[in-house]
Amino acid sequence: MQCPYCQTVIEADDNEATPTKCPECGASLAPPSRGSRLVTLVVVALLTMAIVAGLVAVRADRLSKQAEENLAKSQKDFALANQMIDRSLVNLMADSRVKDSVKLREQLLKPYLDYYQAFIGAHTGDERYLGEISTAHFHIAALQAKLRAKGAIASLGQGVSFLNQLKNSGADPTTLPSVQESAFQFTAPGDWNPVRDANAQAEVMGMLMTFGAANSTIDSLVAEYPQVPSFRNDQAGLGRTVGTLTTLMSAVAPADMREQLRGQGQAAWLKTRNALESLAKEQPNNVDYKTRLIEALVALGKAQRSKSRDEAIANYTRAVELREQLAAGAPTDEALKKELESLKGDLERMKASRPAAKAAPAEKAAANDAAPPAEN
Repeated sequence: MQCPYCQTVIEADDNEATPTKCPECGASLAPPSRGSRLVTLVVVALLTMAIVAGLVAVRADRLSKQAEENLAKSQKDFALANQMIDRSLVNLMADSRVKDSVKLREQLLKPYLDYYQAFIGAHTGDERYLGEISTAHFHIAALQAKLRAKGAIASLGQGVSFLNQLKNSGADPTTLPSVQESAFQFTAPGDWNPVRDANAQAEVMGMLMTFGAANSTIDSLVAEYPQVPSFRNDQAGLGRTVGTLTTLMSAVAPADMREQLRGQGQAAWLKTRNALESLAKEQPNNVDYKTRLIEALVALGKAQRSKSRDEAIANYTRAVELREQLAAGAPTDEALKKELESLKGDLERMKASRPAAKAAPAEKAAANDAAPPAEN
């Protein structure tokens, strides 16, 4: 017989009992009991399970890493496609041929619309894509608005809804999608106008409700994260659209809604002006902020002319100041010079039409300082 442990060959005489211990290593040569066999099987089974579990864990880890890599790649691909589409849209919207031709707009913009709709269809229900889905809805809204297609306001509302979900999930605020960058930068306020006749009260109310929800979301983001400039930029973009639309609609809306619309328009322009003033102060060389701020100041001034003339003059004065800065930075731009002269003329006419008794306190003080001393 042979020792199973040290492999020593053990010879035994026929007349001698079978040895129970190995003479070399002393190991027991007795056959294992049923109990010890069971223990051995259990140990082997446990070891096998551990090995299998380890292999499964490694496989699961690999699958998890692969899923993460796939997610990251998908999100990166969307971001790159989105950037390319944004650049294309900016160029297209600046082309007069695209502006003037509905048919050409449809041919050029429909592929982008199809892309975003397909993306939403592929990823709806996956919370990992909330940001991308919100961005896609904002783009769809802008494209529908440019195409004068039904559903633009509803698509904007869906984008805001997904933005709210993302906001409430505790996502990094600097990664949240921008409604200004994804929608309003490509559209003029009139593109969103749902009013087609004087009886469009339902359309007006639907639009106001959607914009009201968007305002609520963006205002809360501005209040919670005042250091993030993109939210104030969104606030300004939305305010510009609301301010312009409510003014347009006040002329054709039912009589009982007109005063409300005018008030909402003025409030929207005031919010837009304040947001852009803060952005322009932080980035004084940003031409886009200054240009949009001038528009907001003039629009607010026009809304204030009849009831708050001094405030209107102050807003026009600030607009002239900013226009002078832009003109100084582009001395060969004749269009800027004409805009500046036109704005100065509007300001002077506004001052001239103001009753002398209601002159601004600062102007009264300046007049008193310039007056000769009284003779004794």
